[in-house]
Amino acid sequence: PQSVSLETDTLGLGGAGLAVRFPARRGDVWRMRLWPPEGDDPVELQAEVVWVDVPRARCGLRFLEQTD
Repeated sequence: PQSVSLETDTLGLGGAGLAVRFPARRGDVWRMRLWPPEGDDPVELQAEVVWVDVPRARCGLRFLEQTD
């Protein structure tokens, strides 16, 4: 796995939309670390790519339930 820094412009309880600088594929599962802007501790989670807009270099993610 490789670490990539991305910024989201849409973030909700169920997922996020973001611009990507690499090819995203529907169905891929990403392991993520979200850094809140207020300086709180990061949140680690997994998300599935649910849509890809190739011409705009964007994708949509659905956050997955965490299991311990």
